Amino acid sequence: MLFTDGVTEAGPSPDEFFDVSGVEATVRALWTRDAEAVGRGLLDEAVRRGGGVLSDDATVVVMKFD
Repeated sequence: MLFTDGVTEAGPSPDEFFDVSGVEATVRALWTRDAEAVGRGLLDEAVRRGGGVLSDDATVVVMKFD
């Protein structure tokens, strides 16, 4: 999985950013789903943390192999 800083820096202020621990917790909660659902869920959570908008571009790439 790859993601840009637009995901980890989602939030109203630096002390409330989503950060890597937030990404990790979200991905752990979604990991049983397919790759598309994990990526979409992670972006959705970043937008939610950002108050409905992101202040920076955000990219997520999730690859799962069977």
